[in-house]
Amino acid sequence: MGHTVYHGVAKHVYFNKEVAVGLTLGLIAGVAWKWNHWGHRQSQQAYYAELSKKR
Repeated sequence: MGHTVYHGVAKHVYFNKEVAVGLTLGLIAGVAWKWNHWGHRQSQQAYYAELSKKR
């Protein structure tokens, strides 16, 4: 006879909490992505500005 294995089955599902945590993590990741994008864009603009000054 096989053993019964319980994998941490939750007794309550907190839907609102799950949604709030998911939205918060998504917003943090989105802001980090955009901040990185703006940093790359700024460095590229500075590079091309310097390149155009040398001509």
